[in-house]
Amino acid sequence: MTRSHCAAIAVACMASFVFGEADAQTPDQQSSPNQFLMGRLQAGATLDRYLQGLRAELLRLDANGDGVIDSADVDLHNAIAAAVYRANAAMRFMNADLDGDGVVTEAELRLKLEYDRRMSRAPQSDVRSSGPGSSSQNPDELNAQEIRNLMAADADNDGRITWNEAIEFAKKQPYYVRGATSGLAASARQLLPLATDGKTSVSLLDIEAAAAATFAAVDTDGNGTISLDELATARSQANRQRSEEQTRLDCGMPAASEKSKVVLLGSHGAEALSSVAIGTQDDITGVGTINVEPGDEPIYLVIASYQPIVWRFYGAVERIERLVLTGFNKNDPKSLPLAGVTGLPVDRVTFARQSGCIGFFTEVPSIDAAKAAGVVKRQAGKDVAVSAGRFKVAGFGVPSGKVDVIDIHRPGAETARTTVKGDAGNIQVQAATGNLEREFLRSTPGGLIEIDAKNVVASATAEPYEVVPQEAGLIQLMKSGALTQNQRGEFIIHKKIRFPAGLPVARFLLMSGVPTPDGDAGNSIVISEETGEPIGNRR
Repeated sequence: MTRSHCAAIAVACMASFVFGEADAQTPDQQSSPNQFLMGRLQAGATLDRYLQGLRAELLRLDANGDGVIDSADVDLHNAIAAAVYRANAAMRFMNADLDGDGVVTEAELRLKLEYDRRMSRAPQSDVRSSGPGSSSQNPDELNAQEIRNLMAADADNDGRITWNEAIEFAKKQPYYVRGATSGLAASARQLLPLATDGKTSVSLLDIEAAAAATFAAVDTDGNGTISLDELATARSQANRQRSEEQTRLDCGMPAASEKSKVVLLGSHGAEALSSVAIGTQDDITGVGTINVEPGDEPIYLVIASYQPIVWRFYGAVERIERLVLTGFNKNDPKSLPLAGVTGLPVDRVTFARQSGCIGFFTEVPSIDAAKAAGVVKRQAGKDVAVSAGRFKVAGFGVPSGKVDVIDIHRPGAETARTTVKGDAGNIQVQAATGNLEREFLRSTPGGLIEIDAKNVVASATAEPYEVVPQEAGLIQLMKSGALTQNQRGEFIIHKKIRFPAGLPVARFLLMSGVPTPDGDAGNSIVISEETGEPIGNRR
């Protein structure tokens, strides 16, 4: 739907503008440095001009200005993009705050939508006109439908949408992560494989050296200038090589039996948080449930996700002939994906040989889902019979593909989510007792699930979190006395701590004599009481 078309039927377009799905991007798991460097070459370029243009872009990719490109730059680019995305989404809600009281009501939304419709309507584009391409719904029906959709942001059902509710509503939309993923972050991530000697960062000089080698390889006649034919030939060869590599890529999937039904599931992440970390304490591990439905037909199940997830199996688990788990290991894209499972014997579980071997997807039908199904067919030797996907899930039913999500608006849902149990002292989180509790329950409606690490079949070490992720970790640290919070909302660090994985943006004061915290502070600011200066490489 184009913006000009939206101008003619404004009441049907407000939500799409709020969440900006037209500009959404998916994290590129298969990109490479060669693709990045080839993409910056132009016909007629000399080496000096090529490197000059590349240097300017590399300075932008070095988000924190420390002279290297690493995962910190990727995270900062994405955090900035996400902040802008959330603010824009909330501002579009607040455009309907007609009385300026800081909240939006249903009556204000109705007035704003009707106003937009009248201002944009032209005789030839009236939505009630007949003919090819015209809408069969009248404006009042479109208004009512749109208002229902937008008022879903009213989380506490008091009839008013606040700025915070608009922000949280935007964060829960399927397009949020894709729309809030920075193109600069994707480019920076492409260059990380150029790191050498076990390093996790790549210097600008290393990238320039690789760029010079790429230029020399394309300049086949050696005259110092890239011709149109040379560029076309190089790009054709690169595309063909990439296609052949993807076709040859062996995910290590066993063949499916003749009698089995192949089921493919996809998600970005889970609605619940795991008390057990897979592979690293510095990443969020979610929890999802797989309910195996009764029946006789064997099931060959493939699950692709972006976030590390522990999948808990229940029901007729004897039907699972084979479980194949894949995902994205952002710390080492060429290694095993980070994933785990409980409720299945280890001899029926296979982890894909390489992170991103099968790309995750969040809806069916979609291009991403079709690509994933194609890989499964080539690897398992059988067509996918059932496919289902969701951005964030509580779980799936198989083989039906039924998606299970937590309805935060159903009666009693808030009460069901008020207890959050961590590995350090049974953290009790009561709804509406503080901002941290509310924020945690909004972003993770499934709460924190206690899992015994000894029962997890995982692709990497499964161990309890020292400090559980997100706001739940801050609550845990505050209950232990390691953290307090002042009236300004700043956190005071009194003892040696580890920052929670997925730490929300916050401000910390490290008291004199307290050791520097372990873990990743993300985009939070940590100030030393002794010096009054930020610690680490934060600017």
